[in-house]
Amino acid sequence: MISLQEIKGDGGGKPVSAEDLAAIKAEARNIDSILQFDIWQKRLYAENTRYARWEGQSPDGRKRREYMNTEPLPFEGAMDSQQRTADKIINSRVAEYVTAADRMNVRTGGMESSDAAAAGKIKTLIQWLVRNQWGAEWMRQVELAAQYQEGDSPGAAIMWVDWVQERALELKEITPADLAAIVAEMVQGQLTPEMQAEIVDVATNPARAEELQGVLAGVFPDLKPKRIKDVVEQLQTTGRAQFPAPYTRINMPVLAAMRVYEDVFFRPNITDLQTSRIIFRREWLPRAVILERAATQGWDQGFVTDVIGDSENNPGAEQKSMFQDYSRYLLTRATKFQMVEPRKGLYEIVTCLEKLCNDDGVPGVYVTIVSTASEKTAKGREIFNRKHGKYPCVWFSTESITSVLLDARGVPELAGTLQSEKKMYRDSFSDHTQKSTNPPLLKPAGSARYDLLMVPFGEIDAGPRDRFEYLKGPEYPKAAEAMMTTVDLDVCEYFGLPHEKIDPNHTLMLRQRRVNRFLMSLSEVLYMAVELMQQFMTPADLQRVVGGAGMQVPKTIEEIQGKFDVMLYVDVRDWDAEFLKMKGDFLLNYVKRLDPHNIVDTDPVAANLLAAIDPNMAEMAVRPANAANAAEIKAATDAFIKCINGVRPEMSEGGINAPLRLQVFQGLVQQRQANPAAYPPLAPAGAALIQEYMKYLAFQAQQMQNADIGRLGVDTSKTDAEIAGGNAPPAAAVPPVGSGPGPGPTPGPAPVPAPAPMAGGAA
Repeated sequence: MISLQEIKGDGGGKPVSAEDLAAIKAEARNIDSILQFDIWQKRLYAENTRYARWEGQSPDGRKRREYMNTEPLPFEGAMDSQQRTADKIINSRVAEYVTAADRMNVRTGGMESSDAAAAGKIKTLIQWLVRNQWGAEWMRQVELAAQYQEGDSPGAAIMWVDWVQERALELKEITPADLAAIVAEMVQGQLTPEMQAEIVDVATNPARAEELQGVLAGVFPDLKPKRIKDVVEQLQTTGRAQFPAPYTRINMPVLAAMRVYEDVFFRPNITDLQTSRIIFRREWLPRAVILERAATQGWDQGFVTDVIGDSENNPGAEQKSMFQDYSRYLLTRATKFQMVEPRKGLYEIVTCLEKLCNDDGVPGVYVTIVSTASEKTAKGREIFNRKHGKYPCVWFSTESITSVLLDARGVPELAGTLQSEKKMYRDSFSDHTQKSTNPPLLKPAGSARYDLLMVPFGEIDAGPRDRFEYLKGPEYPKAAEAMMTTVDLDVCEYFGLPHEKIDPNHTLMLRQRRVNRFLMSLSEVLYMAVELMQQFMTPADLQRVVGGAGMQVPKTIEEIQGKFDVMLYVDVRDWDAEFLKMKGDFLLNYVKRLDPHNIVDTDPVAANLLAAIDPNMAEMAVRPANAANAAEIKAATDAFIKCINGVRPEMSEGGINAPLRLQVFQGLVQQRQANPAAYPPLAPAGAALIQEYMKYLAFQAQQMQNADIGRLGVDTSKTDAEIAGGNAPPAAAVPPVGSGPGPGPTPGPAPVPAPAPMAGGAA
C-alpha cells in the first residue's frame, strides 16, 4: 500500500489509487470530526455576540411574552437592547485595514546589489496589478479578509493567491479569407499569395472537405469534431461560418479571502501553513462552471457524471459535502436568512494540496481534485506547477499567542462579557427611566381589588383615606452610572480605541501594531503574486507594464525565489491632518536648517505628505524629480530670454525651486561673460531686469532656507520706461552679459548646464 506521505514516479497526472483516495477522504473526515467539538461552538458564540442575537428576541427590542414563552422580567415591555460593542470594534478595525491597503507605501528591494534596478520595476508591477488588474476586487477581498480575521473564532483568515486561466465562449464568424489570414498569423506571415489562395480553395471546395477539417482542427484545437464538421458545411455552403469558440477570459493572479474551516481545511495543530502536510480547499460551484472546468482542464467524464449526474435516476451530489456544515445559516450571517436548501443548484469540489516526495526523494506540492460523490478523481495526482514551491495561501490573524496558528482570538470572543455587562446596565437604566417617567399609581382601596403592578402605568392599592398619587421610586444608583462609564473605558483601553482618559500614545501603539500585522500578511500576498507573474507573464507583457527594456523574466526556480522583497508600510498618524502639518513644518523649519549641504532628499517626503492627504491628488500632481528639475530649468531659461528682450518675467511668491533657477541664471551669465564677442550688447533695461530677477531668486532661495515666505525682495512697481530712463542701478553693478570682463556671478552653488543663450538679444 502506498502511504499518504510518498508517491511513486513524478506525479505527473498519474492515477490515484483507491487506497490513496480513501486516505485523502479519511484525512478530511478526521479534520471535520475535530471541528464539531470546539471550533463550531466558539464560532456560534462569536456570531451571536457580534450580531447581538439570543433566544426570545422581539423585533422592537423589548421583552415580550409572545416571543419569550415566559413571563418577562422585570415587566412586559422592558428593555432588551442589542448592544453592538463587538460589531463596533470590528468595523472600526476593518476600516483601518481597508484604509491602510488603499494608502499603503510599497517598498521593494533586491536581495543583492545587482537587483536594485529590478526592485523599482517590481514596485511598478505591483502598482499595476493592484490598480489596473485587481482594482475594486482588491479592496473587496482585503475587506473580507479583515472581516474574517476580526469577527471570527479563531481570529484568522486565509488569502488564496494563485494564477488562474479561465475561458469563456464567444460567437465567432470566419470566411475563407479570414481562415487564410489566421493561418498566416500562426506561421508568422510565412505564406506566399499562392499558399493563401490554396487555403481559400480548401475552404470552398467540397471535394477537399477532409483537408479543411484538418486545417480547422489545427487552427481551433478546442473545437469538437462534430462542431468542426458543422463549420466545414457552413463554409462550403454559404461562404462563412458562425460557431461558439472558447477564448481566454482571465489570465492573471487572482486572490480570494477565505474563511478558516469553511473554505479551507487543515490539521488544527499546525504552526505554519507552508509546513502543513495537507490542505483542502472547498468550492461550491454551479453545474455550468463544473462543465467548463471539465472541458478546459481535461477532467474524467466519470468523475463529472458522479458529481453533477446525468439523469433523474442519477441526480449527482447537489448540496452534498465532504465536510459538515454546522451552521444553519450558510449563505448569510448578518441577515440570518434561512433556507431549507441553502446549497440548491451547487456542487462541492474539493482541491487537495499535499506535500509529498517522489520515489527520488524530491519533495513537492501535489494537487488532487476530489468529491464526496465519486470514488474517482477529476484528474490524476499532478505536481502543482508553481515555481515558488509553496501552497497558494497566506495566513492572517489577530495575534500570535503560541506557535499554533489557531491560537488567535477574534473580537467577539474578547468583547463578549464587556458587551453583556454594558447591555445589563443600559437595560436597567432604560427600565428605570420608564418607571420614573410613568410610575405606578397609588390608588385608594375600594370595592375592586387590583394586582400589585410595579410597572409603568401600573396600579397599587393604598389605604382608603389616601389620595390618588404617583409612586415615587428610588433614584437610579450612581454606582450603576459609574459602572457604565467604567465599561466604556475598559473597552477603549483594551481594544485601542480613543478615549479622553487614555494616553493617546497607548492607543496609537496598539493601532499601529495591528495595522502593521495586517500589512505584513498583505506583503506576503503581493510577494506571491509577483512570483506568479514572473513565472507566467511573457517578456512582452512585462515590458508593456514596467516600460523601458522591461524585466528579465526568471526561468528557473532559483531565479524566482528570494530575488526581491516587498514591504508595505503605513504610518497611522498620517491620517491626522494636524500631524501631517506638524511633519511638514518640522521638515521645513528644522531638517532643512540642519542640512546646509543639501544631503537630505526632501522630494520623496513631499510626495508622501501629499499622498497621505489625498492619494489620487498625489498620483496626478507628483512628478519624478528629474522631470520637475527639467521644468524648472526651462522656466529659468525662458525668464532669462524675457529679460534680455526687456520683458520682466513673472515673479511669484514661492512655489518654485529658486536655488536651481538661480544656478541656471548664473550659468547663462557666465557663458556670456566668457565669450562677450559672441553676443551683442544688451539694452540697459535688459541688463537691469537680469540683475533684478537674480536678486529676486536669491531672496526666494533665502526665504526657502529660512522657511519664511514673505515679500518678493525687489520693487516690481517700476515700469520698463522708468528703469531705462535712469532709475536703473549703475551699469557697473549690472552683471556682464556681453560687454567684456566684469564682476563674476553671485556666489552660490556650481552652475548647472543650460541651453545656449539666444544670439543677438532677440527671442
